[in-house]
Amino acid sequence: MKVSKLKPPLQQATPAILGRIPRALLFAGFLITASLLAIPQAMAVSPPMETDDPDTPGDGNWEINMGSIITRRHDETEAELPLMDINYGLGDNIQLKIEAPLVHVKEAGSEWKSGLGSVELGVKWRFIDKKDTGFDMSIYPQFSSGWNTLSGRHGLDDPGEQIFLPVEFATEIGSFGLVGEVGRGFDSKGPEQWEGGVVLTHKCGEKVECMAELHETVNPHDVQSLVNFGINWELSDSVSMMAALGREFGPDTDEQQHSRVYLGIQINK
Repeated sequence: MKVSKLKPPLQQATPAILGRIPRALLFAGFLITASLLAIPQAMAVSPPMETDDPDTPGDGNWEINMGSIITRRHDETEAELPLMDINYGLGDNIQLKIEAPLVHVKEAGSEWKSGLGSVELGVKWRFIDKKDTGFDMSIYPQFSSGWNTLSGRHGLDDPGEQIFLPVEFATEIGSFGLVGEVGRGFDSKGPEQWEGGVVLTHKCGEKVECMAELHETVNPHDVQSLVNFGINWELSDSVSMMAALGREFGPDTDEQQHSRVYLGIQINK
């Protein structure tokens, strides 16, 4: 889940937000229509992308992602290192997840602060499978909470509890893969928000997949669009290297990501 830390309202952005909510619904409709018209293929794009996919590890299989995200904002640098994302397949269509980062933050003119970030739990259910219908679709409810009070006092995790309720879908158009996600986020300490993302994938080599992403976050105080480019390089049958580089575009706020770098290893067993 990607629930933003929110700053005081930007009043000038509010009218624009109201006009963007129907856009999110049209955006979801476009992607669902595209998935019904295209040729299916299961694709896993998260990580390193922000947008998630309907793929699951398979019954009794583990997917372990060990990575790091380094984000530069207006007056701070944040590193989630390590970022542990552990997933288990319960049957062929269900995935259980727990994710927890060790967060390091350095604000301008101050020292680094470190602590446990928000712990996230999720259950993904792929309720439509390409083998039966010709495309994949899933729901992926996720819950996160800052369980370390010291980290909360130092601003190393989001206050309160967050729930994210998305729908994911995946398909193939010609030689390109298409993955999309649209969801609503609820925050006990802040406003609700919409998130939507699209990822295009393409084989750049026998074992390398290239990805391009557009991911938009819309809440009553801010609108940010993340443009992200990544690769997934299969090193062996069970190990892959992942990397991505991105930047957000939108109103210049303290939380805008001026750069975002992901590096990680995925282990499947």
